[in-house]
Amino acid sequence: MNKRSFLVLTTSLVISALAASPLANADESNTFPLRKIYPEIRVIDTANLTGKLDDLTVIDVRPSFEYELTHIKGAINLPIEDSKFVESAKKANAETGKALVFYCGSESCAKSYQAAMKARNVIGLDRTWAYDSGVEVWAKTNPQLTISLNKPLDPKTLIGEDKFKAHLLSPKDFISKATADINAKVVDLRDRSQTEGVSVFPVREIRTNLDIVSLRKIIAEAKQANQAIYFYDYAGNKIKSLQYLLEDMGMKEYYFMKGGMGGYYEMLNGK
Repeated sequence: MNKRSFLVLTTSLVISALAASPLANADESNTFPLRKIYPEIRVIDTANLTGKLDDLTVIDVRPSFEYELTHIKGAINLPIEDSKFVESAKKANAETGKALVFYCGSESCAKSYQAAMKARNVIGLDRTWAYDSGVEVWAKTNPQLTISLNKPLDPKTLIGEDKFKAHLLSPKDFISKATADINAKVVDLRDRSQTEGVSVFPVREIRTNLDIVSLRKIIAEAKQANQAIYFYDYAGNKIKSLQYLLEDMGMKEYYFMKGGMGGYYEMLNGK
C-alpha cells in the first residue's frame, strides 16, 4: 500500500469514527448559541478532539496575534481574514490527507463555523469540522496540550474566570476609571477593519494593529513607569488570551472593557 492510499484509508476511518460518535447534544443550544445559525456545520466536542488530535489537521483561524498568545498544540494558524484562506485550507488538507477541524476563541465566536463553511465548498462536508468550544475551553481542559507564548502552558498559570473578572470592568467603570487615571495607557486592540473611525479615547489611545512585538513594548514601558493599562477590543473576545501575556510579563495593574466596543455601544443605548 502506497503512502497516499494509507492516508486516505486512515482519514476515512477517522471520519467514520467521528460520524458514529455523539459529537454534540441537541440540548446544548444555550452553551453554543451559534449552532442554530450554522446548523449545516458539523461540530466536534473537546473529548473527541482530544482523543483524535493526531488524526486530524487542527486549524486556528484567529489572527496570528491571538495564536501566539494561546493555541492548541500542533494547530496550524490560518487567519480567516486572509484572502488566501480557502486556498491555504485546501493545501493543508491535500498535504496531510486528514480532515480539517477549525476553531477560534470561544463558543460565542463565529469564525470556526465560517471557516468550516468556506472550506467545505472546496474539500467536502465530510472533511470539515468546527471545534466550537474554542481555545478557552481547550486550555482549561487540556493545559498540557496548549501552547502559550511559544511554550507548553503551565497548569499553574491557567487563568480562570475569577482572575479574569478581577480585571474586567463594565464600559461605564472602564471609561470613568481610565479618564480619572490620566497617566495610564489606553490600548485599542481592534484591527483596521473594525475601527470605523470611532475611538473611546481620541488622541490618547494607542493602536497596535494586533502586533505582539508592539504590545510587549507597551507593557514593558508601563510596568517600568508604574502605569496602569486599559485595553478594549471590538467585542471582548481578544482580551482573555492577552491576559496570559500580561501575567507572563509581571504586569499587575491592567483592565479590560467588558464586551469591547459592542458593550460600549450598548451602554450608550441604555442597555
